[in-house]
Amino acid sequence: MNEEEILSIANLVMKLKTVPRVGWVRDGVKPAESVADHSYGVALLAMLVTPYFDVDSSKVIAMALIHDLAEAKVGDIVTQRGTNILSHQDDKLSKERTAFKSIFDSPDMQFYADLFDEYLKNESPEAKLVHQIDKLEMAIQAGSYRKQTGLGLDEFFQNANKHIVEGSLKKVLMKADQESKKPLN
Repeated sequence: MNEEEILSIANLVMKLKTVPRVGWVRDGVKPAESVADHSYGVALLAMLVTPYFDVDSSKVIAMALIHDLAEAKVGDIVTQRGTNILSHQDDKLSKERTAFKSIFDSPDMQFYADLFDEYLKNESPEAKLVHQIDKLEMAIQAGSYRKQTGLGLDEFFQNANKHIVEGSLKKVLMKADQESKKPLN
């Protein structure tokens, strides 16, 4: 990877710091976290939980770090609401795949393009774990916002509950939900 490629990707990361997470904005959270805030949370959770799973921890952490990088080009696209979620999801994945390939378009960056493709396919143990961690981080953030704002934000916990299947992650999710309903001291 040359200096121009490194700077280009670093600039995309800088842009992610200004892209708000649309789901929070839509539900009235002000100020809402950025996509970069979320990606950092996912990567940190990945680092913490991978020792407890039979996965390649370096791959999981790298996947967590890049999983939303394409959003610097296409924005944060929410697909959970709408009349035809499947077509919205397919459109979102297509846009993200195209954007990601344009980011990592040189041969010496093929590893990252392949890693992102693996994440989108969601078939490997690493990709499945990152998808669950992504939902767990979202729910933990919902819990934090719930305490700060008084907003219910139940749909974020329900969404995470549908996607998290690993027992230990499910326990963390339930604990986060319970804790977020307790009044602030």
